[in-house]
Amino acid sequence: YWRDWSSDVCSSDLRNIVGLATIGFPVDTNCAATVVEYLRAAETVYNATTERADAEVIAAVTGWHGADDWTAPAFLVGTDRFGVNCPTYEHSDANLSNYVRRFATSGTAELQLATLQEIIDHSPDLATVIAVGLASPLIRFLGAPVFVLDLAAATSQGKTKALRVAASIFGSPDNLLSFDSTRTGLELHVDATRGMPVCIDESQRAKRSEEH
Repeated sequence: YWRDWSSDVCSSDLRNIVGLATIGFPVDTNCAATVVEYLRAAETVYNATTERADAEVIAAVTGWHGADDWTAPAFLVGTDRFGVNCPTYEHSDANLSNYVRRFATSGTAELQLATLQEIIDHSPDLATVIAVGLASPLIRFLGAPVFVLDLAAATSQGKTKALRVAASIFGSPDNLLSFDSTRTGLELHVDATRGMPVCIDESQRAKRSEEH
């Protein structure tokens, strides 16, 4: 199916419209209604003049797509597509899309594995962190439950560095969330990054101890 992104934005509340300012739209609460009219007019012209594939598939989540079993899988690493009929990643939340784009691929698998091996040779304790990160895409394949690795240690013992190593397996080492994010914000990020390791730092910054 084809999801009209402008319709998705226009049907949302004004906060989403104002949120377009983060990607360069000259918009604020005073001109949001005008922006909606502009987007609808632009979409009408676009639909009338642009030829598109009959079945372009859009996904708002990363990870596995396609068949429920292993017969015809496709996988999204951020916005990088792999496999047969892999959808295109698209989300109306610009901030969330920027976060997802930090997951990306480059180089070769051989170089990646060699680099990870060098890290383990230098710091053997990081082998578990790396194994957990690599295991994330396999959870669906193995039918295994989602699990959590909790790194507990005193301050300045390398917990954040270990998380950065885990995050770097599938993209930017800066791809870390924080426990002082809102519960809704964390849920949105976790839902959007299916099949990817989710690294959450600074548990002591959680608003309530039961959220650790």
